[in-house]
Amino acid sequence: MKPKAYALALHTQLTYLFSFARTINEIDTAAALFGEFRGAQDVGWSTVQTAYEVFGELKRLGSKGSPLTKPELRQVLCLYAQLAEAGGVYECLLNTMSVMKLKAYNLWPFQSLVRVRQEPRAVIGPNANATFRHLAKVATAIGMTGLARLFEITFRDDIRNGMAHADYILGPDGLRLRRRNGGSRSSSHSNRSRTAYKSLCSSSNCYKAFSKQSRRLTGPRRPLLAGLARIHPCLGQLN
Repeated sequence: MKPKAYALALHTQLTYLFSFARTINEIDTAAALFGEFRGAQDVGWSTVQTAYEVFGELKRLGSKGSPLTKPELRQVLCLYAQLAEAGGVYECLLNTMSVMKLKAYNLWPFQSLVRVRQEPRAVIGPNANATFRHLAKVATAIGMTGLARLFEITFRDDIRNGMAHADYILGPDGLRLRRRNGGSRSSSHSNRSRTAYKSLCSSSNCYKAFSKQSRRLTGPRRPLLAGLARIHPCLGQLN
């Protein structure tokens, strides 16, 4: 799917999702937009802000008129992988879809995907692959199969894995995915390079569409959120 077509389709699906969720429970829908909300916390401890910054950096690199240098290409891949793992943003999507299932706001919506290792002790959160599979599963469960299909193609897991595990080469013909631990090697020349570029655009468009819908729902014209802001000053930051 071409980037513009993906962005339009995702915008349409998210409009359906947020509009319908508001008619079911506007308070829980508003709460769902608090990415990584765990109660009282200091400013500067939300990775949703990091995702916003990453999106801007990726957008600026993609808008350069001159060809990107190798270091800049590595930066693009790094930002791509980081945006794929922006779980705080995707918590908002999962909690919003949960409203459709008549479930209240969940502080840890991806908790069922978390693994706890005993020795050495560690709490291991889900990676982007598990996160988006789960988002697609929930979207299907609430009848939004179109949204589920878009979740399934938002990120290229092979590009994300290659960057996360340093299993790639920037060759003269483009991005080469070595897959040193098994699988067929691939190169991003010709059709593969176009596919990789489309995937980069899709990942940015996913965040952009969600951000746009969030601003639409939490703008200053929303009477419910204005009322909440009067009750608790911290909620005024939504506006």
